[in-house]
Amino acid sequence: MINSTKTNITQLGTEAFWIITGQLVAIIVSLIGVRILTSLMRPAEYGMLALLVSFATAFQYMPGLAISDTAMRFYTISFSTGRLIEYRSLLVRIFIVFTLIVSVVVLIGIGFAEFAFHELVNWIIPAGIFAIASVGYLLSIGILNGARARREVAVIQSFFQASRFILACFLVWFFSSLVFWAMWGFAIGALLTACIGYWLLTKYIITDLNKNEKASTNLYSEMLGYGWPLLITGVLTWATFFVDRWALGVFGTAEDIGKYFALYQVGFFPALLGAQTLRHFISPIMFHRLSQAKNQTESDQVYLINLITAHCILIFFIIVFIITLFTHELFFSILVGESYRAVSNLWPYMILAGGISISSSGLLISMFANMHTKIMIPIKLITTAVITVCVAIGAKMYGIDGVVYGILVFSILEFAITELFVLKYVHKKY
Repeated sequence: MINSTKTNITQLGTEAFWIITGQLVAIIVSLIGVRILTSLMRPAEYGMLALLVSFATAFQYMPGLAISDTAMRFYTISFSTGRLIEYRSLLVRIFIVFTLIVSVVVLIGIGFAEFAFHELVNWIIPAGIFAIASVGYLLSIGILNGARARREVAVIQSFFQASRFILACFLVWFFSSLVFWAMWGFAIGALLTACIGYWLLTKYIITDLNKNEKASTNLYSEMLGYGWPLLITGVLTWATFFVDRWALGVFGTAEDIGKYFALYQVGFFPALLGAQTLRHFISPIMFHRLSQAKNQTESDQVYLINLITAHCILIFFIIVFIITLFTHELFFSILVGESYRAVSNLWPYMILAGGISISSSGLLISMFANMHTKIMIPIKLITTAVITVCVAIGAKMYGIDGVVYGILVFSILEFAITELFVLKYVHKKY
């Protein structure tokens, strides 16, 4: 028993090391990339890049996260029941269908742009490649996390951030500061990452496949039932993450969007990576522990640990917020180009909003583990409505400042709403 416990602790320590290392590298590379890009591109150009990326990322958030989370949840189920062949076949078919849909959308977009907005033609193709490759990257992440192949996940997560920023910075520096070249850098980086992810899957994960001919349930129906609510919430998640830029586009200027996007990338975006780290690290462990729980009491203990973890993260970011209130000018001047430093006073509030978002993401892991994906729909509907109102009012009345404070108010309300749902459906006795 003691040896088994030591083995589990060692395994968790190794997994934690690789996950933290991968995300730290990704965050550091992203910050360096933002620093270089904001030095090479004017705020107005950076604002246009932000809007273009928001279009391309729509596919990443809508089907991409749903496919990735479903792949992660059902890897263990498929492996333990000898159904990896069926599992792999279903995911390949889903990705092919997605690729065809995006290709059609790109062709329609090119045809429309030829008549109405000719300057958009050059942007649509790299945006489409970025969308398809990003979903391929997320799919590989989902499978690898399901298999708890943390080292491989760390490699491709780091490569995804590094390759797209390095290529974007190089192309912008070598050719010009046009958004066209920055978007192509993002697209090529995402494509290379998807290829590496596929290679890692074929080499390390889905190799020795066994098949259970006597499976009593329909894996497709199970995965569809789990995944379709995530698809809907993915649409709402995309709206949640990008309504800020579009609100500034309506009530402000491209320069405002550029300054805000830089603020977002060094304040809120690292928190998104942190939320991803938390979900990818804790989720497979929770799924495994819950599958071994002998009774409801043991299951409740697993959920309670996750609840405590989420609140500890919240306390940590409140402390970070207090520290950055007094140091924002120094650190922000290091992180972004000179043209963007006028908004450094807003950086601590973006960090706090991001930290609260990580805590909310931690709470939601219990909902995923409990198979309550349908409950995610009302949660996301409420939070999307809340952020739209907060950000729209903020952008109209106070510009960039209003958007940042709107994001912070939304983050607080999102945490409160999420905790209410988690306590109601998971921690029923509390």
